[in-house]
Amino acid sequence: MVKRRSKSLLPVIFAVAVIGGLMFWRQSPQPATINVIAEASPSPESVQTAESSDGKIALEMNGKKGTETTTWSLTARQTGSAAKRIWSTALPHDTTMSIPFNAVSPDNKYLFLKQAGPDKTRYLALTTGGEPLAQDSPTVEFAGLFEAKHPDYQITAVTGWGGINLIVFNTDKINGGTGPSFWFDLSGHSFIRLSNRFD
Repeated sequence: MVKRRSKSLLPVIFAVAVIGGLMFWRQSPQPATINVIAEASPSPESVQTAESSDGKIALEMNGKKGTETTTWSLTARQTGSAAKRIWSTALPHDTTMSIPFNAVSPDNKYLFLKQAGPDKTRYLALTTGGEPLAQDSPTVEFAGLFEAKHPDYQITAVTGWGGINLIVFNTDKINGGTGPSFWFDLSGHSFIRLSNRFD
């Protein structure tokens, strides 16, 4: 009889253990559920830096992608001065801005930038202090001016400075073949054809 009683108590003990375990499990602290809210990831940013040949001006170009456009801004810092934003623009994502080699003029007053789009490459001239260059405009886009005055040529490369106000660039003929080099004179917004090509 003792054996039978112990066999009949086994299911009762098992049931009590299971119920006790469930009660203990429900009372033990559960990890808190954290609701995760999806946030827009920070937009990718492009940063380029350059210096004038004498190291007195430091440039920084930032490109920050938005939903529909990329906002480009240029900051200049002259030796002994705080950095100053001198230019900004919003462009389609397929158009980029860059600071070319030798972008700052020998007197550190001017610089040029390259704007590369899917159809055309443009070049902008501006002052290193952010002052307007022409009729309250901070920049002069000289590739378009050149195409209007010299429709038989297209700018292939802007190579640097030929003097204080003179930006040197090379051309090709629209119908094929190598074109001459030109100066873009910032003081009068004019073009001067050169006898030699600067490669």
